[in-house]
Amino acid sequence: MPKNCKIIKEDANRFVVYSEKANSNYPKLYNLLHKENIKFEDGSKFVAEPHENMTFKISDNSIIGKRVVCNDVKFIIKDLKNNNKDQFWIQLEEFDETDDDIPGFSPLKYFFDDDISIKDDAGNEYSLFQGIESEYKLILKEKNNQNRFQNFCFPKGKILQVRVNTYQLRKQLEAVLTLQNMPVGEHSNLIKLFENRERVLWHEPNKINKLDWIVLTDDNRSGAKEQRNFVKQAIQTPDFAILEGPPGSGKTTVILELICQLAKQGQRILLCGSTHVAIDNVLERLHEKRNGEQTLIQKFNILPVRIGDENRINEDVKEFQIDNLIKDHQISQDLLLDVANLVCGTTIGILQHPHFKDRKQKSFFHKGERKTYFEEPIVPDFDYLIIDESSKTTFQEFLVPALYAKKWILAGDVMQLSPFTDREQIVANLESLQLKDGNPLPKEYQLAVFYLHKIIEIVKYAKNRFILPVPVKVIEAFFIEMGKRNFENLEIAIFNVNTTKLELIASNLIIIDENILKDNLNNLPETHAVLEPRLKIDWQTSEHAFIHNVWQNKGNNFKLRIKGKEMENSFDIVENTNQFLKEKSWAEEIAWRVDREHQLRLLSESKTQNYRKAIEELIPLSLDKKDIETRINTIATIAFPSILESLIKGIPARFKQTETTISKGFNQQELKHRRTVLTYQH
Repeated sequence: MPKNCKIIKEDANRFVVYSEKANSNYPKLYNLLHKENIKFEDGSKFVAEPHENMTFKISDNSIIGKRVVCNDVKFIIKDLKNNNKDQFWIQLEEFDETDDDIPGFSPLKYFFDDDISIKDDAGNEYSLFQGIESEYKLILKEKNNQNRFQNFCFPKGKILQVRVNTYQLRKQLEAVLTLQNMPVGEHSNLIKLFENRERVLWHEPNKINKLDWIVLTDDNRSGAKEQRNFVKQAIQTPDFAILEGPPGSGKTTVILELICQLAKQGQRILLCGSTHVAIDNVLERLHEKRNGEQTLIQKFNILPVRIGDENRINEDVKEFQIDNLIKDHQISQDLLLDVANLVCGTTIGILQHPHFKDRKQKSFFHKGERKTYFEEPIVPDFDYLIIDESSKTTFQEFLVPALYAKKWILAGDVMQLSPFTDREQIVANLESLQLKDGNPLPKEYQLAVFYLHKIIEIVKYAKNRFILPVPVKVIEAFFIEMGKRNFENLEIAIFNVNTTKLELIASNLIIIDENILKDNLNNLPETHAVLEPRLKIDWQTSEHAFIHNVWQNKGNNFKLRIKGKEMENSFDIVENTNQFLKEKSWAEEIAWRVDREHQLRLLSESKTQNYRKAIEELIPLSLDKKDIETRINTIATIAFPSILESLIKGIPARFKQTETTISKGFNQQELKHRRTVLTYQH
C-alpha cells in the first residue's frame, strides 16, 4: 500500500484507496461515502441539508473553512461559487395530489417549457437556466426585484411552482380564429380537415423527376428504399406527407435528405419539433463535417435560423440562434428572416418568431367588452412545414406554424406516448362551452347537473339524506332537469316557506334557496344533514346539527364508501362532500373523464364505458344534448390526440357526429400516396 493512502472500500476484486495528497474532484468517490458519518475533526457532528455530489446547504457560515471527516476521507468546507453551475442541479419530485392522472404524464414537464416563470412557496421567483427534461433536473437563476437575473442558485423554499405563459394559448386561439375568419388560398387544405370526409376531394400527388440522392446514397442499406420513397412522397404531395417509424428507423436521416432536396430546389422550410433535442439534432447533422468535406449547410446554401432561448440550445449550434446571427454578422432582423431558407424551433419556441409575435391587431369595445381583430391575414412565408416528433404534437400546437406554410410534413411514431395536454386548458374550454346559438352553456345548468351527479353518489345508502342550499337560478335548473330524468334512488323536494317538515322528511334531497337557509334552518327536518358548498352558514355548530347528531346516534348512522374510504358519520360525509363541491366543477368532472377515456382508447370498450356513461350523465338533458355532446367531442378531438394520430387513425368519437379527416383520419387510398412506414431499425 502506497504511503499516505487509506483503504475506504474493499471488495473481492478491488481496493478503493484515498490519498490526502490527491487534489482532484472525483465524483465517483462520493457514492462510496456515507454522508451521515460526516464529523468535524473534534468529533462533533456535521449538521446540514445534503444535496448532490457532497454539497450541502448550511445555516451557520462560521463553519466555512473548517475540516470534516467522512469514512477517513477529509474535506474542507468551502463556499460554492455561483459560476460553477454543475453544483446547482436540482432534482424535481412530483406531489401526488390526485389519483386520477395517467402514469407517464407528469406535470413536471411544464418546468421545461419555453418562456416560463418559476416560484417557490416563499414567494421567490426564478428562471430556468438549464434542464434535463428526461430526468426532471434543472438549474435555476434567481430573479431580483429589478427583474434582472443573478447567478445560479438553489430555491429558498421547499416547493416549486411553474407559471406558464399564456402567450402560447393566445397564439393558438388566434390561429383557430384566423383559419375560421380570415383564411387565404394556401389554407384551403387545412380547412378540408374539418369538412365532411365523404365529400372532400384530396388532390393526387404531382410527378417529379428522378432525384440525385444526397444523404441516402447507399442503395444496399437496409430500409433505404422506404426512406427514399417518403422523400419522393413529401416532394410530390399537394398537401400532407406522413412518415412513421419507431426510434432508430432513420426518420431524422430522411428529414436531412428532404431538407437538402428542398433547399436545392429553392424552397423555404419551417422545422418544428416537441423538444429542443430533436431540432438541434437535425441542425448538428447539417452542420457536421465528414472526411474534410463541406457541411450540408455549405454544399446546399442552407441558411438556418434557430428560434428560441440561447440557454436551451445545444452548444454546437448556438451560432445559428437568431440573436447570435444578428450580432455576429451585423445583419438586420428583417433581412435575416427574409433570406433564411431553414427556420427552426420547438412548437412552443417557434412562437417567438418575430413575424409570429408582431402580427398587427386592433382593439375595440363592444357592449363594454374589449375585443381584438387582426388587420391582415397570415400569408405563408414557407413552402414546407416539417414537424418532427409529431406524435407529441397536438392539433392546436401544429396549427400555429401550419398557417405559415403551404405543405405539411409529419414525422413520428403513433406507438409512442401521446402529447401531454394541460387539463386546465380543457377545463377552461368546457367552462365557456359555446352552444350553437352562440351563447355559453349556462353556469346554473353546469352547477345543477354537477350537484345532481354527486348527490346521486352519496344517497345510495337509504338513511343518507341531505339539504342542499343553492342560488335561485340553480333551483330553476334543478326543477327543469328533474322533469327530464328518472331517479331510482333519489326523491327530491324543493323547499318553500309554506312546506312543513312532514312534507319534506320523505325526501332524501331537499333543495333550498341559499339566501333563506339561515332563517329557515329550524323548519327543515333534523333527519337531514346540510351541505354547504358555498359556505353561507356554519351548519355543524348549529342547533339543527346538534339535534341531527342526537337522531343519528340512535342507530340512524349515515354511511358512504368512496375510493376505498369508509365513512359512518354524517358530519364526515358532509365535510368530504363539501370539499369536493368547492374544489371541483362540472367542467373538471367532464375533463378528467375525457382525458382518461382518451388514454385508455386502445384497450377494450369495457375499460372506457364507465367514463363515457358518467360524461353522458353530466350533460344537461333540458338543453340541446346533441349539440353539447358534439362540442365536447370537438374539444377532445382537437386537444388530446396528436396531429399524427388524428390523420392516420382518427380518434374514436364518444358521440355520433359528422366524420371529418381530423376526426377519422385519411382513408386508405389517400394514405397510400401520403404515408410511408419505416420498419427497419438500425
